[in-house]
Amino acid sequence: MNGKLYDPDGHEFRIRGVNKTHWDQKSSGIALAGANTVRWAIDYTRDAATNVAMIQTGSIANRMVPIAGNWMATCKSDTSSLSSAVQTWVLKRHSGPH
Repeated sequence: MNGKLYDPDGHEFRIRGVNKTHWDQKSSGIALAGANTVRWAIDYTRDAATNVAMIQTGSIANRMVPIAGNWMATCKSDTSSLSSAVQTWVLKRHSGPH
């Protein structure tokens, strides 16, 4: 609302976090440093259940909001990169375990 994010209780949510690579699963210090978000590089060579489990234990269990990332499209200016990332996400979501 008005360019700001809010949590379900109506409090303004300001993102404070870091990028986390998919293979760096054990890093409990991120939450201890005061981060409330973690941007994950999703490894599309792994099955969906593995990615979801890592995000649940690495972010959600530590009360941090996961932000899924695809570094093939991040910070690119062409829309084809974003479209490709979305297509990959959708295909993986519908082909893997839920």
